[in-house]
Amino acid sequence: MFKISLTELEEVRRDPVAYKKKRDGGAGFYPRKSVFLTLKRAIYEYHKNTDALVAMNYLEDGLESFKSRASCEKAVEDLQWYITEYQKLGWATFLKKHNISIPLSTHYLDSLKVTGEIGRIDMHPNGTYAAWLFNKGAVGDWQNELRMPIIQNAIGVELGAPPVMIHVGIYCFEDHTVNIHNFTNNDIRRAHLEMEALFRKMGF
Repeated sequence: MFKISLTELEEVRRDPVAYKKKRDGGAGFYPRKSVFLTLKRAIYEYHKNTDALVAMNYLEDGLESFKSRASCEKAVEDLQWYITEYQKLGWATFLKKHNISIPLSTHYLDSLKVTGEIGRIDMHPNGTYAAWLFNKGAVGDWQNELRMPIIQNAIGVELGAPPVMIHVGIYCFEDHTVNIHNFTNNDIRRAHLEMEALFRKMGF
């Protein structure tokens, strides 16, 4: 079965044929040890018991193997910023480091799988949900990324909630911004149609 990471959908979008050729040649998405991955693990450690000191100690221990002091100092600042923003928000978190599989039409069930990781899922005090992603870079044009409405729909399917009840948010660690959005049913429909058009261009 051919597997695509949600983080690779923009690459697929730019040139689906080249992406398929690259993957057929053995290349793929393999997370490597990095400062940002270490930061994310420290964030998940924080969410185990919301203990900032434990999370910071975990991060500093994990950063000892990296040579770039500037990158390590930035990661410490990033963790402090994230915890401050999370506490300021004050929403209840019930899932962290949550893996999802995107619902596809029956035509692709035996040939394709699209998966990804959601940083955390919160419940808003008004009863709606927020699925948060952690992004290493700056905010950019994130609302136009193909994966965003697709993630909103997938979380809704998983939780048994209509898309209007789900928001997709993003923490951007490069420029320390937090954004959240709710996509319409039409946005979701267009995203899934575009994704399936990309599948066809890849030969599926």
